Amino acid sequence: SDPSYITDEVRKSDSFQKEVKDMQKRLLKATEEMGGCVPFFSPRYQAHMCWDNTMPSVLGYMSAMLYNQNNVDSAASPVTTVYEQAVGQQLCKMLGYNLEANKNVPVGWGHVTC
Repeated sequence: SDPSYITDEVRKSDSFQKEVKDMQKRLLKATEEMGGCVPFFSPRYQAHMCWDNTMPSVLGYMSAMLYNQNNVDSAASPVTTVYEQAVGQQLCKMLGYNLEANKNVPVGWGHVTC
């Protein structure tokens, strides 16, 4: 097990206490200000570009943020890469792209460049 990065001694220091209070103050101010925004987080708010925020998409996004915030390649995201590939195949099928390698037509695989 790794040692604690922020020791009890550091936590008790004046500079640490000051930074924590400052961060709390700034976070509270930001969340109060953001309270004036339209409710993008709510699936009942169906306007403009946020209309397609369905419950499954919101829950999937929140779950992914808890476990894998950096989906950059398969080494950093072994589980979500598989999900991404499956969804890419579903989109290709839905849009009518070829998915069979034995045809004499390029195979779509769901990437924006294909």
